[in-house]
Amino acid sequence: MALCSARVYAQTQLIQHFAGSTVITTTGDTLRGPLVLHVDKNVLMVTMPDGAIKTFPASSISVFAVKGNLSHYAPGRTGTQINRPAFGGSQWGMGVAHSAFIPRHHLGKFDTTQVRIYRTYYWQKKPTAYSPRPMPMFFEELTTGPVSLLQRETLVLGGPGLSGTNARGVLALAGGTRPKLYLYTKDKFVQLVHPKSQLKKHYGQQAKQLIQYARANKLTFVFPHHLAQIIAYSNSLAASAKND
Repeated sequence: MALCSARVYAQTQLIQHFAGSTVITTTGDTLRGPLVLHVDKNVLMVTMPDGAIKTFPASSISVFAVKGNLSHYAPGRTGTQINRPAFGGSQWGMGVAHSAFIPRHHLGKFDTTQVRIYRTYYWQKKPTAYSPRPMPMFFEELTTGPVSLLQRETLVLGGPGLSGTNARGVLALAGGTRPKLYLYTKDKFVQLVHPKSQLKKHYGQQAKQLIQYARANKLTFVFPHHLAQIIAYSNSLAASAKND
């Protein structure tokens, strides 16, 4: 039974492949090359130009950017990928695509245009005997500023009838990914389970402006890339108020 459970766990870990990356370590070194991200283990592997593979835990990484994400092929019901800008991000130099780096059993296509930025944050849901202190984990930065929107993706498990919506507004079928979203302010995390009501509570009187902005721009409080635009707008209001 234990062996069976271990095999199921190994098969249900989220592993993402990217054709190009720029990685900055905590010691200041910069690495570039194809990258494999082991989301659940908070470990990344970079293939160097000479073919050597270097492995790093989250504690050794400051920030990294990736592009050339492999989209898994799902026959039949598929969503349309919506490219969202990385609000608050910067320009990153990326290498050329390395299609040979992707295992043959992964059928799909590359999104070669979107740059995604990840950073190491120390996060802890609640202290336990096994984890008494925050642990280094990779979070994707959807927008940054006084208030940041972060996400971690998880696998959608179960039968074909189970589905959700992933970070780029795509229908997530079983075997796809589903985002967990977090507001991050001053070393404090708040997981967004009911985004609209939680944002209203967080922003107080300013929430009315955000709701008006969302309506005017046909944004919802459902899709992560919409929430990123709304929170980026709130950060711009804070910056304007500070400059006045």
